[in-house]
Amino acid sequence: MRFTGALPSASKIEAQRRTLRGQYERFQAYRSSDEYARYKSLRNQVESGDTTNEKEYKALSKSRALKQFRQQEERGVFDELERREELFFDDFDGVSLDKGRWLTRFFWGDVLLKRPYSISTDPHCYTDGQNVRVEDGRLVIETRPEQKESLCWDAKLGLMNKLYYYTSGVVCTGSSFRMPYGRVEAKVRFRSQPGVYHALYLVGNKMYPQIDVFRTDPNDNRIIRGAFNEGVPQRNGGVEVRRTEEEMGRLPFGSEYFILSVEWQPGKMVWSINGMPYMERKVTLSGEPMYLVFASGVEQGMSPEGVSTLEVAWVRCLSPLR
Repeated sequence: MRFTGALPSASKIEAQRRTLRGQYERFQAYRSSDEYARYKSLRNQVESGDTTNEKEYKALSKSRALKQFRQQEERGVFDELERREELFFDDFDGVSLDKGRWLTRFFWGDVLLKRPYSISTDPHCYTDGQNVRVEDGRLVIETRPEQKESLCWDAKLGLMNKLYYYTSGVVCTGSSFRMPYGRVEAKVRFRSQPGVYHALYLVGNKMYPQIDVFRTDPNDNRIIRGAFNEGVPQRNGGVEVRRTEEEMGRLPFGSEYFILSVEWQPGKMVWSINGMPYMERKVTLSGEPMYLVFASGVEQGMSPEGVSTLEVAWVRCLSPLR
């Protein structure tokens, strides 16, 4: 798609949005202007049969600003801006990560343990922010080969210490921000060694459902997958995980930024890249608020040799269309 011209670049989308935002500000300014208020007052007078100020009304009706305003209003140019609310935004423009918004550990590790933890079956452990930094207006999560002992969770043995040979990072909004429905989008790029994956997902207080806004393919960093992971209770008390996914890629994620997004409502989800939908699924969601998790790691059975990075220029969450 990208190379046939069907997929616009992230920078082009951002330029279009800035232009639209500027037009919307002028639209709002005219809507609250004295000229428009006077026009509406005179229109009401004329429509009620009072022609005292009909000449002034006709003059105002020819206003170029009014004509443009009415055209934009009739065409619904700003419908999305009018019908959505920005719920969360971070463009990482500070000198360090905003700890009021982001945890550098898993949410339940913070709530229950007051410390980070990792998973025993992963080849990597998650440090408490040592693999996370803000640099040049970007959030950077780094996965690198290095030995480190870490607290981890094992399904059979519970909490234990383990020596890992890779470290990585995770950030989440579990303590600061959650949303039940709407749109999440992030401008990202990733520089990966074979064997490393990067992801942005949404999850609530339970493990499932989980929405993967994207997860990279550890074998090919030109490929991402959007997915919906659902936990279906079984008669024996267990849970069957059902994953619905779609692949999108062979794109230069290492050199270019892309805007990856998902929008969901009670019965439907749509995944997009640079504004172009590539997967739509009917789903059943309870409306439980979900929080954002950026994470990187090493795929089981693989042994990457160098450093890999996930870079996030910004992330935005919008309310559903009203």
